[in-house]
This record gives sequence, C-alpha cells and structure tokens, in this order.
Amino acid sequence: MSCRDVERWLDDGMPAAGADAARAHVATCAGCARALAAALALDRALAGAPAPAPAGFTDAVMRRVATTDRARARAAWSPAPPEPALAWWVRAAAEPAAVLAFALAALLVWLGPSLSAAAAGAIVGADRALAAAGTWVANLLPVPSAVPARAAGLDPFALVALMALPWVGWLLFRWSEGFARALARRT
Repeated sequence: MSCRDVERWLDDGMPAAGADAARAHVATCAGCARALAAALALDRALAGAPAPAPAGFTDAVMRRVATTDRARARAAWSPAPPEPALAWWVRAAAEPAAVLAFALAALLVWLGPSLSAAAAGAIVGADRALAAAGTWVANLLPVPSAVPARAAGLDPFALVALMALPWVGWLLFRWSEGFARALARRT
C-alpha cells in the first residue's frame, strides 16, 4: 500500500476492508503515522459531547445582530467583484454589437452617397406606385370630394397605404425573427 492509498483509506473513514494493509504501511511511514494520529484525534474530539456556550453568549450575539446595519453587514460579507482583465474600452470594442455598429457606420460612410441616391430612387418609385394604385382604386370606387383628406389635397388611398406600412413592417420583423431562429437552430 502506498501513501496515496493510506490517504484515500483515511478519507473513506478508515473502513475495515483495508485496515490491515494501511496499518502495516503506517508502521513504516512517519508521514502516514502522523496523518493517522491526526485523524484519530479528530474522531475523538468529534465523538465527545459539544462544549456549552459561555454564559450570555446568545444574548450578546442577538444584541449585536439587532444593532448592526443590515446594508453594511451585507456589503461586508458579499465578495468583491473580480477585477476585469481588460480595460472597459477594450471590452466594449470586443462586444459583437459594437463591432456590428462600427462596421455598419463604416459602410454608411463609405457608401453614403450611393445609398442616399438608391433610397431617394426607392422613395420616388414607391410614391409613383402609390399614386398609380390610388388612381386605379379611385377610378374603381369614386370618393366624394367632401372627404376631408381630399379637401386638403391628400389622396385618402395613399393615407390608407401609409397607415398599413407599420403593419407591413411588423410582418417583416416577425418573418426575420423566424428566419434568425432557424439560423440559430442550425448552428
């Protein structure tokens, strides 16, 4: 039996199964003999009746608990937060959201004029499409000129289309959310 085996035997509570081999090793090894003596002394100390608390101990502890500021006591016992390994600006720059925001900002600066021209063209095209759809629907269902929007010079069908845009945006959001979940499940 080795020193490690004796240590394991002591940790297991000194079972009878390996007692003879352990005691034979303890007889030849001074370190294991000290470990066995310490374990036996601990067993004897724990086997005795517990010592009674000194007179007035409980009352003194309860008085101290009652007068202690709870917030200060909680702060004294709570562990200090670990010191960060990197500076705050390095951690912020390493965040995926920050990297994406920086990349998007760089893309907007780089392609700003062409993106502005494309957005203006899309707005003009959408305006023409809405006007054509409004004219087509107006020819199908004539709207009296007494409608307040028509009196103000606005096409009511274009207003309805504009009110539908948030709903279309919500549908697009829900679609992209499902698409992102499907991508997340694949990885």
